[in-house]
Amino acid sequence: INLDFDRKNYSLKEINFSDIRQQLKWLDQQVDHFDFSNKDTFGQRYWVVDQYCNKKYKRVILQICGEYTCVGVNPKRLFPVQLAEKYEALYVVLEHRYYGESQPFGQQDWTTERLRFLTIQNALEDMAYFIKYINKQYEIEDDAKWVTVGGSYPGALSAWFRYKYPHLTKGALASSAVVNAILDYDKYDYQVGQSFSKSGKWCLENVQELYRYVEKILTDQQQSQAFKALFNATGLTDQQFLLYIADIQAGFVQTGQRSEFCLKMKDKKLEERIKSFITIAEKSDTKAEEFTFAFAANTTYDPSKSQRQWLYQTCTQMGWFQTCLLYTSDAADDLLCVDLGGRRIIKKKNSHMKI
Repeated sequence: INLDFDRKNYSLKEINFSDIRQQLKWLDQQVDHFDFSNKDTFGQRYWVVDQYCNKKYKRVILQICGEYTCVGVNPKRLFPVQLAEKYEALYVVLEHRYYGESQPFGQQDWTTERLRFLTIQNALEDMAYFIKYINKQYEIEDDAKWVTVGGSYPGALSAWFRYKYPHLTKGALASSAVVNAILDYDKYDYQVGQSFSKSGKWCLENVQELYRYVEKILTDQQQSQAFKALFNATGLTDQQFLLYIADIQAGFVQTGQRSEFCLKMKDKKLEERIKSFITIAEKSDTKAEEFTFAFAANTTYDPSKSQRQWLYQTCTQMGWFQTCLLYTSDAADDLLCVDLGGRRIIKKKNSHMKI
């Protein structure tokens, strides 16, 4: 697809987040795009950065937010803004329905009944309506080139949108996009393990050794509670705690910070790596409370939380339940679980998995 981009020059200008002038705005969005008798609307947040465009609005980059509270321009993810600067594009960011402050039922509780409009189909229709809305608001001509950008679940949305609405966009950047519904998603942790190995075999081995240590600690109830207390995670079951530990490490890989994580663990004894990991956990956005059954069952509206909504989405449409790889050799079965650096699900030889 010809986007009139200069394929010979890929250099991008460094941009300071403090120099970006973004405007927070709202639009009235349909609650249900598929029931024409339902006229209910809700306020959906979006952000606009127009300081780089040439005011003719020939190119527009749409950054898709996903299963989290959107902040507009992400200070840790300035690549799309750099593209907007280079190609003189209008840059817009759209918050996903049911996350942050874009709530179809306002501040009412997230009961299962009220979550029924949280679907991929409605999210894609939100994007389609948003593009038409922006075209009208900014008097953007029909020949303008729209490109959607997203990573992980928003990456899948970017790919799906390009497939379903080819008349509204000219291209899509879909980074780490899982475009298929997968129930038993062991490939996630396989990739995490492969990524750790890119820093060196030592990094993956450090991760696996840390897991073996944690699993050993969890076999002693007294030591287990004392160790969980170091992470403010005494309310977690053993398996919830293992999932929590896994998500922290996987998060570094998924967000492009794998090298940083591995270097913090390099050339250290196990005890030192554990101390370093505790510090990492304290600073992480991944919180232990999010892995409890009570947290997922809590229907109280809180714009900073997203676990209940995301669990609803994965349960109803996508799966993506991240399990560890299974091996059938006797040597592998002698371990609780053999994995390549991801989450650990307790397993016994010749028995069913216990989740």
